[in-house]
Amino acid sequence: MRTSVGQLRALGAMLGFGLTVMATTVLAAPPAAERLEQPLAEDTCAPGVSEQQRPEKACITADKRSILAPRVLFRVGKDHLKPHSYPTLKGVVALMERYDISLLRIEGHLAYHHERQSYGRRPSHRRAEAVKEFLTSHGVDAGRLKARGYGEDQPLFDTRDKEQNRLNSRIAFSIERFGIADCTAACKANG
Repeated sequence: MRTSVGQLRALGAMLGFGLTVMATTVLAAPPAAERLEQPLAEDTCAPGVSEQQRPEKACITADKRSILAPRVLFRVGKDHLKPHSYPTLKGVVALMERYDISLLRIEGHLAYHHERQSYGRRPSHRRAEAVKEFLTSHGVDAGRLKARGYGEDQPLFDTRDKEQNRLNSRIAFSIERFGIADCTAACKANG
């Protein structure tokens, strides 16, 4: 239930005491009746936007299978998010709430390293977990998120071109299920 500042003041006056109310902005999920079935135009990825051609802000693909977002950046060789990525991830949180996404898979990918031994999947999984931790710290229930590391196994770009190969290191978001009502014990098991 949403209560306006005016309603709170009126209630205080009716009960015979003054009420001082501080206004704050709260990012909360809209009630289920207000949640949207189809993405609004401003939340839908523009034609031509893809994993290779990243959008300027988080958006939902036309087929509603993915959230595309600007690159999520980490400190070199670490799983610590750079603050520059916070607005991008807050956009993902907003889309999850606005469209009632009940299960989102966070995928970590790494660039291929020609001159060194492969890192394996562990570092990419730690990065996906770092994103999951950020999303949960901003109000998304952990049961609605799955983190998975794919290592160097799924490159999008030519691994022989150094600049393009760098872009293979990325975080991707795959929508697995819509609807909180659809999210029962199975969602809790995905944490």
